[in-house]
Amino acid sequence: MSASLPSNDGSAESRRSTRVIHAVPITIRGIDALGQAFDEHTSTVTVNCNGCKYESKHYVPKGSKLTMEIGGRERGLPPRKFPARVVWVQRPRTYREIFHIALEFEVPGNVWDIKSPPPDWFAHPDDEELTVPVYAESDEPEPFAVPVSASLARESEAAGHMQVAAHAVLAVATPAMTPDFAIPQAHLGSLQKDQSELDAERQMLRATVETAMTEDMTLLRERLESHLQEAVQETIKSLTDRIAEHVLKAVAEHATERTAAIVAEARETPQANAEELDAKIGLAVREAVSAPKKSSRKSPPTKRPRKSPK
Repeated sequence: MSASLPSNDGSAESRRSTRVIHAVPITIRGIDALGQAFDEHTSTVTVNCNGCKYESKHYVPKGSKLTMEIGGRERGLPPRKFPARVVWVQRPRTYREIFHIALEFEVPGNVWDIKSPPPDWFAHPDDEELTVPVYAESDEPEPFAVPVSASLARESEAAGHMQVAAHAVLAVATPAMTPDFAIPQAHLGSLQKDQSELDAERQMLRATVETAMTEDMTLLRERLESHLQEAVQETIKSLTDRIAEHVLKAVAEHATERTAAIVAEARETPQANAEELDAKIGLAVREAVSAPKKSSRKSPPTKRPRKSPK
């Protein structure tokens, strides 16, 4: 499914072909901003005869040279490759999003196989046929058209340009005309601009990584504190249960010893009545209960009173 997009009002944009929303699987090959070669399979967002816009995970600076590859129109044909140049880059707002990159073909033309293209679209030179006049063997020439591929015509034109360039090189190579070597200021400015963009990208990437690490460390610290609190609570509960069990056991043992001592004393003194015996047992129980609170050491055994002489 495709839809035409209105072009801008500028004079440069008015000379270009109409953009159309059209998704086409493509393969992009080139060098990213970190100097690493990449090979990415992606899809176009908008297309026209001058280029396209596509989604990418790689940041490529403006002005970079790339190669776009589209599958063959018919089964069994090799994919078509088109050299292009980056003219626009939309950076993501967050590190999880992707880049939007606009390409401009070195040789414009319709390479997208859209059945009903806009009126201002034109064919790619690789798809055009060149008409060469051929005359018959008669007195009057009768030209007729012979289709020749555009690639052959471009090769002939390139051969002519190479001859012109060779003559120009020979003319410049003379000692009297050899100028001093100097780097153009415009080229130096573009190199400095690319370097500043690369430094800015590195700073943004570093800040993104630091932010992500800070968030992960905060989450890890919260989890560790939660686990530590749970472990401390469980330890305190376990110690409390053990201390309570130890105190109850000590109270029971102390009460048992005191009761046994009072019963033995009562057996030796038959004159003692039941009220005195109950009072002594109650006193022993109270002493046993209060003894663990005052000291953890075992209280010494109570001395038996001496028997009064009859």
